[in-house]
Amino acid sequence: MGSQPNIGLILAGEEISFDDALQRIRCYPKRTLANYDRATKDGEPARDIIIRTRQLASRISDREADQLANCDESAPWEAVPADMDLANIEVGSSEWSRADDLYLHFINSGISGVAIAKVHKYLHLRRPSLYPILDSRV
Repeated sequence: MGSQPNIGLILAGEEISFDDALQRIRCYPKRTLANYDRATKDGEPARDIIIRTRQLASRISDREADQLANCDESAPWEAVPADMDLANIEVGSSEWSRADDLYLHFINSGISGVAIAKVHKYLHLRRPSLYPILDSRV
């Protein structure tokens, strides 16, 4: 059996070799897979989902988690289906507007200390195909 060819891949905008991609997978923190990357269950409490973002160094405080969970209660989730995919919606479409409304609901919540990175880490868990994880360290 020969070794894999050193194929170039694009990972988060960076071209890396196949061997480097495998090494990154091998080094991927097991706690992240077990605690953040698992599927969100229907009916899972918002605060529990928010706390999972700490696995990606969200540094969300208990106070912020409580306020964000409170904000979640009035979020327009019903307008944004769980299977909505960013790759399949056009800018300016009604789907885009509904997804943007949900996003802005959290961004404009006025919760001190909760900004783009924390909101994206949370929304990604709720709508993984729609909201990417945005963070300078991920």
